[in-house]
Amino acid sequence: MLYNTAILSVLAASTSLISTSTAAPVNTRRSTPSCPAGTSYYDYESLSGFKGCTATPAQYQSGPRKYWQSCPTGHGNWYVCANGFKGCTTDSAVCDTKSTAPVPGSDPITPPFDPTACPASQSYYICATGFKGCSSDSTVCDTKSTIPDPITTPVDPTACPTGQNYYVCANGFKGCSSDFIVCDTKSTNPDPITTPVDPTTCPKGQNYYVCATGFKGCSSDVTVCDPKPTPIDPKKPVDDEPVVPVTGGKDFCPAGTSYYDYESTSGFKGCTSSPALYKSGPRVYWGSCPVGLGNWYVCANGFKGCNTSTAVCGLKA
Repeated sequence: MLYNTAILSVLAASTSLISTSTAAPVNTRRSTPSCPAGTSYYDYESLSGFKGCTATPAQYQSGPRKYWQSCPTGHGNWYVCANGFKGCTTDSAVCDTKSTAPVPGSDPITPPFDPTACPASQSYYICATGFKGCSSDSTVCDTKSTIPDPITTPVDPTACPTGQNYYVCANGFKGCSSDFIVCDTKSTNPDPITTPVDPTTCPKGQNYYVCATGFKGCSSDVTVCDPKPTPIDPKKPVDDEPVVPVTGGKDFCPAGTSYYDYESTSGFKGCTSSPALYKSGPRVYWGSCPVGLGNWYVCANGFKGCNTSTAVCGLKA
């Protein structure tokens, strides 16, 4: 009997230990380590455009959208870091931290983004036409009438006036004529029957033009003499000379590198010692940096691009 009582006492103690170890976990929230003390991370990209660390989020919860990739006064510089941080901060060492980028809404005081929250004087619409979003136009969901594009009649140089036909002759004649033997070899004597060809006589609806661009002939296009834009030659070599930022100052780039702007080709912009790698497409580096070329900076001193120097925004222009 004493033996059974001891066993029951051990079992009771084990049950007490088990119930203690399975207590309900405490629900905690992750703080935002990437922002300086007194600020939190907010993402109002679709409203005012602001993204980054601030202590006054109410100023940026509505439009107009004017702060994308730029920072309000007193909010530091715009950073796109290899560690994932993207936005405004006064911490010049933000790209050196090993923490991951803050997630909007994870901070206790950061409200989650509401796509149906519209600026003042606008309402949120979901239309049968496919439109979905904010608008101040109360007729945004009304079906709009489709206005067909005007049809431009192509110019046909072989279209001749009534009673004439188009000829291309071995004797050099090319054009409209009512003379069916116009291509026959003519004698030096004038033919009283042949109607002389007037090159300025155009079909109905067309006019004769002599343009500075070199065009000469009939056309129904009243803009035929306007100069056309020169197409960009994709095979034209890109100048490899270093491009100095708008503010000037060779000291923006570390020793052994120069500033290059290949925004229209590979998208790369910033300091590098190997520009040949980025002077042609595809355009994959805009707003980001290749491995080994540091982080993307948009500084108040005018520098914009990739740089391995974390102090670039503190340099004087």
